[in-house]
Amino acid sequence: MSELTPLLNESVERAAKKLVIHFKEQYGAEYFVPLGVNENTTPAKVVPGIVPAFEESMLAVQDNTVAIYMQDDRVGYVFDSFMNAFFGSLNFIVQGIMKALGLKMMWGDFKVALANRKTQNPEGYTRWKNNLSTVIQWVFEEIANDLKAQGKNVVITNGTENFNSIAESIEKLDIFN
Repeated sequence: MSELTPLLNESVERAAKKLVIHFKEQYGAEYFVPLGVNENTTPAKVVPGIVPAFEESMLAVQDNTVAIYMQDDRVGYVFDSFMNAFFGSLNFIVQGIMKALGLKMMWGDFKVALANRKTQNPEGYTRWKNNLSTVIQWVFEEIANDLKAQGKNVVITNGTENFNSIAESIEKLDIFN
């Protein structure tokens, strides 16, 4: 835990609430209710699994500068942490259903499935790409904006190239190329 943990907890929880609302509107609340997923309880359940992974893999802090490393393996680590936290927040019956339907995909599986969709189902690829991009962008922008509001200098990088925005860095992720 670092001095940034409370801020990151708030940022991720706020972004998660917005995302649950967004996806409920996009796909219909009837898919979320049986899962027990809602904007009031789910974000608080998944934040403890996401923030430590984000701090460990995505951030480098030096003095007043915070670097956010946008690299596939780092984003994948946070993605896997989210999937485990989200899956763990569901009841036993829903977990079984999700396993049976193949809906608990870890980063490596998701990356392969996305690549397959790119060639075999371009419409599905676009939907998955947009959904993943939205999640990454909303969460990471919330964090970057909150860090900036605390007077931190935020650098978004892949280790070799700096980016002007989270959106720009997302387009450079290997998973989309």
